[in-house]
Amino acid sequence: MISRLPLSAAKGILTFVTLLALFASHQAYRAIVTQASTVETEQYRNEAVARSNAFKQWLNRQLMLEQQLLGQCSPPAKPASCLSSPSASTSADFRYAYVSTAKAPFSIVASQYPNGILSTDKPLASSLQKTIAHSLAGGLTLWGQDLVDPHAIYRIIPVQDDAVLISRVDSQQLARALGETPQAALKPRLAVETGKEQSLRFVRGDPESSAQILLQEKLDSAGHWQLYWDSPPPQNNSAGNRLAFIILIGGVTFSLLAFLSAWFALNALYLSRRQNADLQNLTDELADSERNYRLLVEQIPGVVFRSKPMESGHQLLLASPGISMLTGYGERDFLPSGNRQYMDLIHPQDRERVQALVQQHQRREGTYEIEYRLKSGRDQWIWVLECAQAREHPSGAILIDGIVFDITARKLAQHTLQESEAILHAIIDQTPNIAIQGYTIDGRIVFWNRASELLFGWSSDEAVGHRIDELLITGREMLDFLTQLALIASRKTACAPVEVHLRTKNGNKRWMLSTVFPVGNYLGEEVYVCMDVDIDDRKKIEDELRAIQQGLQHEVSASRDELHSANLELEQALKTLMHSEKLASLGGLVAGLAHELNTPLGNTLTVATTLRDSVQELDREQTAGTLRKSSLQGFMAFSVEAAELIERNARRASELISHFKIVASDTTSDRRRQFDLAQTVTEVLTTLSPLLKHQPHSVDVAIPAGMLFDSYPGALEQILTNLIQNSIRHAFPAGQAGRMTITASFSDDERVLLSYHDNGCGIPPELQQDVFAAFFTTKLAEGGSGLGLYIVKNLTENVLGGTLVLESSAENGTRFLLEIPITAPAATRNA
Repeated sequence: MISRLPLSAAKGILTFVTLLALFASHQAYRAIVTQASTVETEQYRNEAVARSNAFKQWLNRQLMLEQQLLGQCSPPAKPASCLSSPSASTSADFRYAYVSTAKAPFSIVASQYPNGILSTDKPLASSLQKTIAHSLAGGLTLWGQDLVDPHAIYRIIPVQDDAVLISRVDSQQLARALGETPQAALKPRLAVETGKEQSLRFVRGDPESSAQILLQEKLDSAGHWQLYWDSPPPQNNSAGNRLAFIILIGGVTFSLLAFLSAWFALNALYLSRRQNADLQNLTDELADSERNYRLLVEQIPGVVFRSKPMESGHQLLLASPGISMLTGYGERDFLPSGNRQYMDLIHPQDRERVQALVQQHQRREGTYEIEYRLKSGRDQWIWVLECAQAREHPSGAILIDGIVFDITARKLAQHTLQESEAILHAIIDQTPNIAIQGYTIDGRIVFWNRASELLFGWSSDEAVGHRIDELLITGREMLDFLTQLALIASRKTACAPVEVHLRTKNGNKRWMLSTVFPVGNYLGEEVYVCMDVDIDDRKKIEDELRAIQQGLQHEVSASRDELHSANLELEQALKTLMHSEKLASLGGLVAGLAHELNTPLGNTLTVATTLRDSVQELDREQTAGTLRKSSLQGFMAFSVEAAELIERNARRASELISHFKIVASDTTSDRRRQFDLAQTVTEVLTTLSPLLKHQPHSVDVAIPAGMLFDSYPGALEQILTNLIQNSIRHAFPAGQAGRMTITASFSDDERVLLSYHDNGCGIPPELQQDVFAAFFTTKLAEGGSGLGLYIVKNLTENVLGGTLVLESSAENGTRFLLEIPITAPAATRNA
């Protein structure tokens, strides 16, 4: 009966049944979880009642001891004797002191307080002073709290007109009375009315707790107390929850497996029925396709064929009518029943190539193209192109299907073009004393004559295909050359001859008189010809004549001035480069900071947008009158979670910006200030976190807190940044995870030894004397400036007033030891 239904209807019924099974599994799961939660809540409620009763007993016991003490300390008894009586020392929790209120401020006399808990001659806190005064004025026993010490509660009892008894109960005593332990899941909150206003203050637990209250009790035996027992968070690992989860997973798994099995069975049933109908349609379409294919083949230019590959070459099984126009013979003459062989019409010099290619496809499939000569019906040799594919026939035999085109006209055109190019190249190559090169619009060399080989040293094979800036000119000159080519291309005219200084293969430079002009299309690209005449000898003679005209005295004076100017320029350049290096490092930090800020700010925007949508949805429900308690509770829970997410992401962004502001301010300024070494190193690593996050390397820091410096934090931050970047760039081969370690210790009372170590490949011994030199780098082509370690040494010695030692080997990596004073010398900043 199901097979008569449409496939979509059968699948709908199957889906509905599966959803019912999943719903039943979920309902069973919820019922078991609810029962387990009810049992757990009842257990916690019983525990709360028992612990509340224990606290009541403890409090009543203290009140009984208090009444005994009041009977002993009432006039005319002496306070010192009543406080040292057995009744006063019986309780380990309530210990009383005698406070005289004859004059303000009130204070405790140490000799009258033998238990020692509040023994001090200093005046009591102002908040307790007010509570004592109110107790005496009204003859009331009150609880008080010292706002400076909110985790303790004080009991104030008037005994005379000018004296009170006072005791202190701290948070730990209350915790013991309430039965609190680290393992207890049930947490109490305890509040008591204190002072004149009888305001309720919490002495145990979080007053702002939002947990659900499991039990609440009022205790009025010794003042007004409020005891709350908060319901602990649900435990998901109970036996009931585990059983519910197993039932849910089992029901879902069984439902899905049954659904998938029935789904595949339905698809197979309907697919079989559809295939029977499709088979009949395909049979009808095949007959039409064969007729149309025959008509199409007859209209294709050239010869369409099918052949059987043999040792002797093609054995044609089918050929289109175009073969008669190509060879002068009918198509049936080349079939197995005919009297001619197609291979006999192939030129003898090409026949073996064709036979070999056909033989390669006797036992394997593949495609090929081949050009050869074929005798036409006019007894002339024509060029043809054969494009074919060998594939296995359903019978198991390998057959070749292909097409043969007449390409005689194209071959003649290619031959004519080759002859013209040969003549042109002969003219260019044989031109004496003039170097001629051809360039594309992007400066790539396409031809290079014999004079260019002799003049510049590169052969044609070495030069063609390269860009001109790889051989003759620099990268900066390359921009001028490309601009000149673009101008020539727009104007379609040659440029005026100019004198240029070009590089040769041996590294020397020669002066050339050069002109460039367009020649049009060459090998499918627009080409521009450059003709160079050697004028190097003439330029040398001009320079020699100019040098002779200058006097020796003028040369000495000019040389002295030039040397002085060069030294000044070099010093200024070094300062500029060092400042640029700092700004470049700061620029990298800015880019990394922007990337790091993107995540918390993006999360904040997403949560805020979602919260806005929730508010709008809640407003719509309230306006429509469909607002339910569950919707409101869900919105409140989501709002709390959203606020926490926004706060957490905002705090993360604030921390990143704060650290960056400190490092950026120190790096770009020369200010001197006091700073903690461990904190400064942490701030540097925070700003470098975007760089380190995408590396397999790690940085370990072992610096004790409290190493205070009066120095230049910007210089120290630049040193650490350069050392870390130097290790990442040079110390670790690609793919190797490295470790960098920063430690510090006092070498004496006034100096600190700061050690930076990486476990990389080390610095070769022959390079260790040069690494601190300006502009020395082993990776100049990869963006190295050669100033990193130079700046490190300069800042260590001239700014921080310290010393720098290098230790390096291939086995132990590289270590930099910086011994720097805690207080930087006053004059080092100007060094």
